Parts: sequence; C-alpha cells; structure tokens
Amino acid sequence: MARCFLSLVLLLLGTAVCYAQEVRPGVRLLLPTEGEVSALVVFVQFPDEPDIFGDWASDPVTEWPHERSLGPGHSLPSWGEGGRLVALPGTPPEDFVSGSLSAFYHTMSHGRFRMTGYVYPQVMQPAHPVEWYHANRGNFANGAVALSHELLTSDALQTYLAANPDGLDLGAFDTFRNGTTVREPDGLFDLIVLVHRDEVMPRLRLSRNDRPLSGTSLTSLGADLELRPTHPVDYRLPASDAFAPDPVTLGGLRVIDNVTSGSGVTIRAYSWKQAVRLITHEVGHRHFGRYHTCQSPNASTSNCVGIMGGAYITMSAPDRIKLGWTEVVNVDVDAYERHHLTLPDALISGKVFRIRHGEDGCGDLIAEARFWSNPWDHPPDPTLGNDDGDDVDLFLPQEGLYLYKAPEAGSVLCGGRPDPGSDDQRYSSLENNGLIGRVVPFAQGASTEQRAFRVGGTYQVAYEPGHTFSPVQRPRFDAHRNPWLDSRLTLTNIQRRDGAFSAELWTSVLVEEPEEETPIVYAYPNPATDLTTLQYRVAAIAPVRIYLLDSLGRRVRHLAEGPHQPGTHELTFDVSTLRTGLYWCRVAIGEQVHATALHVVR
Repeated sequence: MARCFLSLVLLLLGTAVCYAQEVRPGVRLLLPTEGEVSALVVFVQFPDEPDIFGDWASDPVTEWPHERSLGPGHSLPSWGEGGRLVALPGTPPEDFVSGSLSAFYHTMSHGRFRMTGYVYPQVMQPAHPVEWYHANRGNFANGAVALSHELLTSDALQTYLAANPDGLDLGAFDTFRNGTTVREPDGLFDLIVLVHRDEVMPRLRLSRNDRPLSGTSLTSLGADLELRPTHPVDYRLPASDAFAPDPVTLGGLRVIDNVTSGSGVTIRAYSWKQAVRLITHEVGHRHFGRYHTCQSPNASTSNCVGIMGGAYITMSAPDRIKLGWTEVVNVDVDAYERHHLTLPDALISGKVFRIRHGEDGCGDLIAEARFWSNPWDHPPDPTLGNDDGDDVDLFLPQEGLYLYKAPEAGSVLCGGRPDPGSDDQRYSSLENNGLIGRVVPFAQGASTEQRAFRVGGTYQVAYEPGHTFSPVQRPRFDAHRNPWLDSRLTLTNIQRRDGAFSAELWTSVLVEEPEEETPIVYAYPNPATDLTTLQYRVAAIAPVRIYLLDSLGRRVRHLAEGPHQPGTHELTFDVSTLRTGLYWCRVAIGEQVHATALHVVR
C-alpha cells in the first residue's frame, strides 16, 4: 500500500502520523465512490393496503400516513417533497436538507460522494392486488419483477419523462458505466429507487415453487436472488437481465435488473429516516458487494454499528475506510511508550486513527470518536425532525470511542481470503458485537419507551469518560488478534473535551510500570448474565476494597477487602440473582477510588 512517512507534531496528536485515503482491499466497487450519482425515486402503495401500523405512521412531517396517497391526488409523503429525501442534481452541498439522503452521503464521504435525484411527483398505485403479480408473472422471475415492470412501463411514468414538465436533466441518470466506477455514459439507467409503503415483498417474491423468499428490501428491482450465485451468464450482459423477456426503456435509457450492473433498488419504508437508512443500505451492496459487514454477533468479522451491519444507522469507520471516505491517521507505537491522543468527531473531522506496531497488520486497533452530532446518530428528537415515532428508530447508542480490529489484506488468518481484493476483508468490533441481536423493540429497566437503542440501555457499546480499555487478552467476542498490541495496548483517562475525546495510550502496561499510570479497572463479559470477572491493576502494595453498587450508588455487595501485591488481579463473581440494570464496580486502592460500569441483562 502506498505510504507517506511524516514526522511532525500535530495539534490533534502528539506522535508520528501517516495519511491514507485510497480505497482499501475488501470492497467490490460496483458504483463510483466519488462525484455525483442521480436516482429516480418512485413511491408505490397498493390501494387495498390495510393500515396495520396505526397512529405511529400518521405524522405527515416524518411518516407516511396511510390515507395520504390513496386519494385522487396520490400525494407523496411530505418528506418525499422539496428535497427532504433527495436534492435535485447539481444542488450545492450547503443547500442539502439536514437528514436527507444527499446530506447523508455528503457527511459520510466527507464531501467526496454525492447522491442526488428526482422524485416522481405522485405515488404510483399498482393495478392489481399483491397475489395477482405472482400468479401472472409470465416469464418474469417472480411477482416483484412483474410489478416493477408494470410500474416502469406505465403510461404515466413514460409520459412524465417524455414530456419533462419540470425540465429534468435526463442526462443525470446516465453518468457512469453500470457495474463499474468508470465515469462515462453507457445507455443504461444508473439508479432507480422504488419505495413501497407495503409489507408485501415476501409475497411478491415467491419462488417458482411458491416458496416465499425472505427480505423486504432488495438490491434490485425484483430479480430472483436464488438465481444469482449460480447464474451462468455474466451479470453485466443484457442476457442476465430479469427484464430480458420484455426489456424496459425509460427516458431513452435501458433499465436492467441484476446484481452487479442493475439499475434498481427496492425498499419498503413508512418514514423519512427509515427510507434514508434502507436506501443507503441497499445502495451499499453496490459499493461493498453482496455481503454484510456484520454477519453474526460473535464472529471475527462483526462490525455492527453501521448501515452495512446488523444496525442500519450510519457508516462505521471500517465501512468508510474501505470506500476511501475517511482520513486514516496512523499512530505508530513501540514498547515502553505513552501517547496522548485527541480524537475529534470522526464524521465532522473526517479522521479515524489506526494504532499499529510497524507496518499495517492484522489486529491493528482502529479508533474513532462518535458523537450525536448528526440527525441519524442523534437519539429521536422532534426538534431535529429525526423522530419517526416507531419502535425501531435506530440511532447511535452512545457517544464515545468506538474500537475495531483491522484485517490484513490477503491474510486467511485475519478473516479474509488470500485474494487481497476479495469482498470479505472485514474488520471486527471490540465493543459493538452483539448489537445485531438487539435491533428489536427495547422495553427494559425503568423506561417504558420502546426503542431499538434506548439511551441508558443495559449494554455498553462504546468507551466513555471514566472507562478503561485494557489489553485485549480476553476479548468478550472473537476478534482479529495481534499478539504484540493485544498484550500491551491500554487506553486510560478517557475524557470529553470540546467536541473530541482525549485518552492516554500506553504500550507498556504488562512490561513496565509507568510512574503516572492509571490503574486498570475492567469487567468482562459486560453485559453479563451470570458470571463476570473484574480485572484491576495495583501499582504498589496497597489495601484494596471492592464493592458492587447499584445505579443510585447504594452498596449491593461487598466483594473483597485486604492488602494486594503489585500486578494485575482478577475477581470472578455471580450476578445471576441481580435484576437487569446498570451497576458499578467500585475499587478503592489505597486512597484512590476507581469504578467501572457493569450491565446485567437477562
């Protein structure tokens, strides 16, 4: 990998750094990562759709009211108008509506990539009930393809584009060679987004054996996913098009329906925020390939807080690194060192940090500071217009330091394949694993508010002020390993200062006793259900007293007391009889008192 070696003292980081902005291995680019891509967005609603969502889907500001588009005017949800979902082509970034699809990509890419487009001015209504499309699919793969074909060849849409009443720049729909990053027109429609209000995809996507195909959002306009892994035809060829039995031309451009070079994205959404995160997830498959960056809660390839993982919020540092959308600041460390790090808001500054020993390697530590500084990460707040009102309104669970272990290109042992360009060079998350199982309505503890990520929830996902990240000897989840860093690296004295997090970075915790070292206090596993282990370090002979406190500071248990020798100590205790909630492990070492949060879950 190309490198630049610079030795200088920065205001933000007192160590030698190197900047890297190139696209990293592990991403199969089927869409440009720089410049502007424009989409045609079409809203769809079945006339006979039952209103199964009730009041929470009736706010005209952020949601899609059931009756709004069923009348004579077929009115769009209000968030589909006026650039709230997507800005018109050529709109300067400073005019992007906060929370929109256009603002999302501008923020995530730090200005490198823009998504703009046009929204068809009425909600399109299918001519038949849901089941009709599968029963009458003809030569199409399934009912979803049949419905998409009907919509895109309808007189209304064809007439609208031909008449061009709004002066649309139809050339904006063909700016790159589909399935590549090459910036040249190819006569194919770049991107069409069908936004359904209905929960109909499993019924529309019945296989030819009448078996429902899972999923409510697709990376195409409806092609049968079962055909794709073994399809003998190159997806870039027209013969692989699901519309091949009856080709579609729209606005003078051929519309194709396949994975790599296809024109379409199909989603279902009932609110503004939901539409943005699902569109970006499905478009993400054109950037990353067919895989997800979080496959399971415990795998070494788990990176969960991100749209391509188990929680569709914003892009994580690994996702942005792969696309070349962030500035990687290399922190080169050696033994017996102490560094002071200042990590600014990763999305505002465009910076993430790679802590390494020598060259880039498997298990290097990637750190980013994340804040509730944007409408997608921020908890639901009506004043920000980011409250969908539903029970899966995702947001960044905590502000703090998010930590990942890096893969090494071409290393099988680091979780990838020998091919450096393969699409499974995945990062692993040290604290975010397990969230994939928590993307469900959350109703634990004192609050009755149901949110997928509730502020004050009973799990830790980031390192906050007062927390310590200890050496990675016993990670709570499987992660890419680096024996040198794992046995030494420690982050202490985490503090929040003026839009940034600062921390002390040590590389000698198991090798030498720094005079100013802060004792380590760390609990694992955390969250805990039965047994948990408290790890703490004593710098010199001292009396130690350990208590377990509840969230109000009341003593729950007296865990240990007595003189301790210098070194690292561990204390295992049972929490199975405790109620679900937040507790504090209080460790008094001599005159110093340290505490770490412990989350107990059932």
